[in-house]
Amino acid sequence: MRQRPWMLLLPLLLDVWLLFGLPITPQPLATNLTPSVERLQAVVGDDAATLTSVWSNVAGLDLRHVGVGTYMFASLSRAITVPSQSGAVWIPDSLPVLLGLWLGLNSVALGLSVLFLLPLGDVVAGQRRWQWGRLASTLWHLIKLLLLLLFIYALLLLPVLLSTVALLSVSPLAVQVALGLISIALLLVWLLCSFGIEAVIVGQVGPLTALYQSYNLVRHNWRATLIFVGATFVLSQGGALLLGPLLTTPTSMVAAAGIYAALSTTLAAARMVFYRDHVAHLEHTVPIIFASEG
Repeated sequence: MRQRPWMLLLPLLLDVWLLFGLPITPQPLATNLTPSVERLQAVVGDDAATLTSVWSNVAGLDLRHVGVGTYMFASLSRAITVPSQSGAVWIPDSLPVLLGLWLGLNSVALGLSVLFLLPLGDVVAGQRRWQWGRLASTLWHLIKLLLLLLFIYALLLLPVLLSTVALLSVSPLAVQVALGLISIALLLVWLLCSFGIEAVIVGQVGPLTALYQSYNLVRHNWRATLIFVGATFVLSQGGALLLGPLLTTPTSMVAAAGIYAALSTTLAAARMVFYRDHVAHLEHTVPIIFASEG
C-alpha cells in the first residue's frame, strides 16, 4: 500500500456507494414470479411454510450487492450489513431494465476488481511497474474462472434442489440434515477453489490451471489454509464490528470506510502472499501446471 496508496480508493468508493447510493430493488422480478411461488407453496403445504417469507426477503434485496466482481475484496457495508443511508429506493420499471442493470453492474464490478487486484498482485509478485498489457487478458481469465465456478456449483446444486423437493414429502428433519451435509460439501468445494483468483492475478495462469493450483495448495496445506482463512475471516468481521460504532454521521462513516479499505487491501495482499509462498513449495513436489492456458 505504501507503493500504490491510490488502490485504497476503489474499496473506499465501493463502501461510500453502498452506504450513500440509491438502493436498487428487484421488485419487478419478484412481482412477476410471486404467483408461481404461491402455487409451489400450495403444492408442498406446511413443510414449506417459510417459502413466502424467504421470497419476500429476495424481493427486498439491493441489486447493488450482487456485483460479483466486488466480492473479490472485502466491503464494510457487506461485512456487517450496513443499511443504505439513502431514503429513496430505485425500482426499475421492467424486467429487461432490471436484468440490464444486473449485467451492467457485474461488468463494471469485474473491471474495477481487476484495476484493484492487478497492481496489488504486481507488488506481491515483485513487479515494480504495473503491467498494463495484462489488463484485458486478466479480466478475460477472471470471467472464464467465474463462469467455470458457476458451472461447478450449478452441477452441485441441481441434484440438491431435486433431492430437497423429494425429501419435503418425507420429513422436515430429513431436509434439514440433507441441507446441513450439502452446506458442508459446498463449503469444502469453495475452500478448494478459493485461491483461484490469486492464481490468475499473481501466478498469471488461466482458469483451469488456477483451479488446479488452488486445489493442490489447499490439499497439501489444509491445516495452514484453515488457520489462514479462519484468521482472515475473524480480522475482516472483527474489524467491521469494531468500526460499527463509527457509523453514525456521514463524516464518521466515510472515515470508517477508509479504515476498512486499508484493512481489506491488506487482507487481499495477504491472500496473494499466502498463495505465492505455498504454491512455490508445490512446484517440485506435485505435478502442478504453471503454464498459462491461451
